[in-house]
Amino acid sequence: MIEIRFDRFSDGLLELLEEKGIMLIEDDFDKKVMYSIYCEEEDKDLIMNFIDSPMVKVVEETGWEEKWKEFLRPGNLTDRIKYIFDSKDFVRGETILINPALAFGTGNHPTTQLAATLLEEVCFGKKVLDVGCGSGILSIAAKLSGASSVYGFDNDSTAIKNTKENLVLNNSEDIIIWAGGVESLKSLVKFDVLVANIISSVLIQLKDFFLGIDPQYFIFSGILKDEMDYFLKTFDNEMFLLDRYIEKDNWVGIRYRRKDD
Repeated sequence: MIEIRFDRFSDGLLELLEEKGIMLIEDDFDKKVMYSIYCEEEDKDLIMNFIDSPMVKVVEETGWEEKWKEFLRPGNLTDRIKYIFDSKDFVRGETILINPALAFGTGNHPTTQLAATLLEEVCFGKKVLDVGCGSGILSIAAKLSGASSVYGFDNDSTAIKNTKENLVLNNSEDIIIWAGGVESLKSLVKFDVLVANIISSVLIQLKDFFLGIDPQYFIFSGILKDEMDYFLKTFDNEMFLLDRYIEKDNWVGIRYRRKDD
């Protein structure tokens, strides 16, 4: 495992990390902002193309996960829901307890917060599908926000393992999850709300799949601000209207609503 520390990076790094599922850790070091990335050897050279003056070292395989977790701090997923990492802070209905796994969503990334905020506003009493569920944090947020039922899938079996752990921690075992891609979803199953926190290029590739689900609402995050116009133009269709979008840092969350609702 490789640790990369740096204080400056160029355009394109955030999208690359989102695509790779790698967390960018920000830390105040002696009143100066420093960033850290933990990645596999095969990703190092590609990542370093976007970084000025990096400090690189090998981290022991037995210790890097715990070292990475030291940077995690609890915070707000939405105005109402907090994400936490210590069970002593758990408050039923108000917090999501996460057992963090590298790259699978701890709640601190803007795209997760954007998706959760847009989801919270519309999912009460609805049947929700979480595409690329990662840690399961959005699925759990949907349940806390009153969804009637929640389903989620991810093509990474390690993510599904982490999701199952988090469902148990949050008394949410009634959420139905499975390992698989979009082809694993039965075409006859219908959902009211579809949420996908995935990079925009993949969202666009999955456009036909999304439209085939035909929910009342789509919620998409993982979209950089400078990609928004292209995304809106590419996703434009006759069945859905842009309902709302919100921004945080360099990211945008978008919600579409079916025209007949």
